[in-house]
Amino acid sequence: MFSARPCRKFAFIACAICISAADLGAATFSFGGTFLIDDQHQNFVITAPSSLVTIHTFGYAGGTNANGQLIAQGGFDPVLSLFDSTGGLTLTSPLVAFTDTSAFCPNGPDPSTGSCFDEELVLTTLLPGNSYTLVLTQSNNYPNGGFFGDGFSQDGNGNFTPGAFGCFANAFCDSNFGAPGQARTGNWALDILGVGNATGPSNVPEPGGPWVPAAGFGGLFLLQVRRLRKALRKR
Repeated sequence: MFSARPCRKFAFIACAICISAADLGAATFSFGGTFLIDDQHQNFVITAPSSLVTIHTFGYAGGTNANGQLIAQGGFDPVLSLFDSTGGLTLTSPLVAFTDTSAFCPNGPDPSTGSCFDEELVLTTLLPGNSYTLVLTQSNNYPNGGFFGDGFSQDGNGNFTPGAFGCFANAFCDSNFGAPGQARTGNWALDILGVGNATGPSNVPEPGGPWVPAAGFGGLFLLQVRRLRKALRKR
């Protein structure tokens, strides 16, 4: 008579292996680029998130990214918005995380403004089977609502920061707490840590990548399958 007990054991092992592979198969991805206009968006597609995903920006105050590259200070104040885009980014993709307040600056504040306006987004509730789209925008360009289709507050306004922050420049300005605003560049940089894959401009995965640990767990999975088959034949 066929026993369900080995099958339950098989299902448990398979589940444990898949979860472990999702976490240990995660890698770090570094990106960098330049906005040409204030209301620009930059999208990054994230797949196979682990139980802990961390996103850092470096363009405002500078710092060293996960690839060991030194990022110069002087870029714009960033905003990070994350949408669940499982099945593709659509008008109904929900907003699941947002930050414009983390004041992250690993190498100290920006020397020209004395501010730490980079962002750190720490995520522990993303689902391994889902896909997510991270949208990078400039400060004051926020999601209008809870869905991607709601748009962003400065869409279509071009170089909005001179009027918003009182800067004497044509683009990429920042507030200076009552004094005339500071002129900035359109440069940005960020790391995405703890995901199976991330795509965007200048995609540079960390050495080793996500597939080396996953391949090891694939071999372990096949070994467990063979052992369970032998156990079933003996019954």
